[in-house]
Amino acid sequence: MFGSEILDIILGLSFLYVLLSLLATTVNELLMALLDARGKTLRLALEVMLDDYEGLSGTWWLTSLDRLFSFKRQRRRLRQGFRFMLRKTAPGAEPPEAPPPGLSNALLGHPHLKRLRKPGSTRCPSYLSAGTFARALTDLLASRGFGDTSAEKVREYLHAVRDAPDTPDRPCDDTIRILLGLLDEAGDSLPAFREAVARWYDDVMARASGWYKRKTQIAIFLIGLASAVLLNADTVRMAQTLANDPQARAQVVEMALAYADARRDEAPASGIDSLYTRLQTLVEAQIEPAGVVLGLGWDGRDRPAVQGAWYTDGAWWSWFGVKLAGWLLTAFAVSLGAPFWFDVLSKITRLRNAGHPGGETTAPSTPAG
Repeated sequence: MFGSEILDIILGLSFLYVLLSLLATTVNELLMALLDARGKTLRLALEVMLDDYEGLSGTWWLTSLDRLFSFKRQRRRLRQGFRFMLRKTAPGAEPPEAPPPGLSNALLGHPHLKRLRKPGSTRCPSYLSAGTFARALTDLLASRGFGDTSAEKVREYLHAVRDAPDTPDRPCDDTIRILLGLLDEAGDSLPAFREAVARWYDDVMARASGWYKRKTQIAIFLIGLASAVLLNADTVRMAQTLANDPQARAQVVEMALAYADARRDEAPASGIDSLYTRLQTLVEAQIEPAGVVLGLGWDGRDRPAVQGAWYTDGAWWSWFGVKLAGWLLTAFAVSLGAPFWFDVLSKITRLRNAGHPGGETTAPSTPAG
């Protein structure tokens, strides 16, 4: 009996973590779509590849999540922006000259990449294949458009701009050295050079994907913490409710098993409307019923009776400390992701049903997202 209760408590917590993880993931995807985070991350990667990244201080407030969460660099740029605003408000002050557009800006205007954007949109595409990048870059270096492209023309252009630092849309010195090295490795063969450029692009995009994943993990943790506070979903209280209320525990376990049995592979939601619909369905059909059973929300039932001012009441601070610990535990659990908790839910379901003869449950599939 004791072991069954422990499994039911873990099953109930895993079920709540799956729902909250899906909520955080959906909110994060919605925000990333609204902020065009993927496109900005791709633009940042192209700037790192082709331009003088350290000199791009004129657009520090328009860049991607990497610059947003790089606190040391962000503080420096905030100070630069504050000094710029002071100079701008001074009488007769002239704004500093913006850095000249780099090769990445010219590349994004290439016809190959223009076709990847919606008509009239100025956003960077969210995805760019290595083959398209290599063709567009080679064509841009050789003829500045659709024309006669050859490895000799690429080499001629790179040697010309290497000694002319004021050339518009010029790649940075490091990029010139890299491209000349790739040309040497390709033996001045244009197809081999394009393949080398494509491999270089894939290497950089692998790192850019790591940037995006790290920032996504931070964003999901913060969204999970905000959700835990707004829903009053602290792990300590949920565990106590599941342990001390057999009726609530049975209801949550029943909801978890029904959710696991009914879950099927879903196509990932794409587009703001689809994400909003999935978010609304998740909250109304899953989170609200489970929250009613576990008593989530701010109804005041678990608040201590404060005697006098709250900031001098020891009971209030003790309650708040436990609450904060519970919220942080929930946020950390949410940051592990819905696939992780769905796998835990699947294993606990199989282990729980192993003790019931004839009780077999189909392993739930990992939810999309």
